[in-house]
Amino acid sequence: MKRTLVILALVTILLAFSVSCDNGGLSFPDFVLETILNAEPDVLIGVGTANSSTISASRAKAEIARQMNTMTSYMLQDYQASNTVDPLTAVLFQEEMIGELSKSPLTYSFIKDMRIGKNKKVWAVAFFEKTDVAEELKKAESAAKSAVPGMDSFSVDDFMDDAFDIVNTEERLKLLHD
Repeated sequence: MKRTLVILALVTILLAFSVSCDNGGLSFPDFVLETILNAEPDVLIGVGTANSSTISASRAKAEIARQMNTMTSYMLQDYQASNTVDPLTAVLFQEEMIGELSKSPLTYSFIKDMRIGKNKKVWAVAFFEKTDVAEELKKAESAAKSAVPGMDSFSVDDFMDDAFDIVNTEERLKLLHD
């Protein structure tokens, strides 16, 4: 819990600093920055750009999927640090979870904002709420447990909050400072 508060405090400070800075160095339109800054802390954010709205939306959702894969890696690293588990089993389990996540259509993710930028490209900002992220991860966990024996004590519920906070913070900072 303390780690979560520290991460949220750092994000708040950096976001406040970013708002006061000139936006000239950012590679995306102002509305994208505004959408990121105004987002609730319990959503993953993906940004995509392309010549079409369909492709830009797909790219934004692909960014969210990538973040969920990163969360899976963090969760399993934390699990391995606190449990005795065969490293090969953990790797196989992680691969299985990521494979299951890759099949997910991210049904409850949504496009928060989509506009045409000055460069005539379509920009999309996708959101995926934490509760929906948890459900997708739990589905992947269940399928992975069926495919890889020896991981019965792993639970997304035990590790998701920290992994979510870390990935969410890293991604927002990356988006704001690219």
